[in-house]
Amino acid sequence: MFSINQLVGRKIPEKNLREVFKKFLKTVGQKPSGVDISLAIVDDKSIKQFNRIYRKKNEVTDVLSFNYGDKDNINGEILISYPQAQKQAIKYKHLIKEEIQVLFAHGLLHLAGFKHNTIKSKAEMRRKEEEILGRGVCSRN
Repeated sequence: MFSINQLVGRKIPEKNLREVFKKFLKTVGQKPSGVDISLAIVDDKSIKQFNRIYRKKNEVTDVLSFNYGDKDNINGEILISYPQAQKQAIKYKHLIKEEIQVLFAHGLLHLAGFKHNTIKSKAEMRRKEEEILGRGVCSRN
């Protein structure tokens, strides 16, 4: 199951996000039956508050993932800051909907257990993002 709650910003077509979700499931070899994901697109104030409460970081971030599942089931919630996505879309020279897709894929991979705390794990996560989204959308320095 996958639900979207867009609280701020210009509406992102659900079709695009559902396609990212399907490609993610295929990439990680997960059947839809064991998955329950909620996506909320929020403002900077909200994401900063969640970041402060749950990560002890009193700063705005672009995406947060909260995993409620176990190793066999991917269940959780992803929060994306629309204002941060807008800034990053300009920085990386692509559309806001593409940046939201990148952040969504990134959040999904975190829920599946991927991390980016080492050079090797960061490169692996980037490869998975590219597999989900295609090379053009994910290109970042």
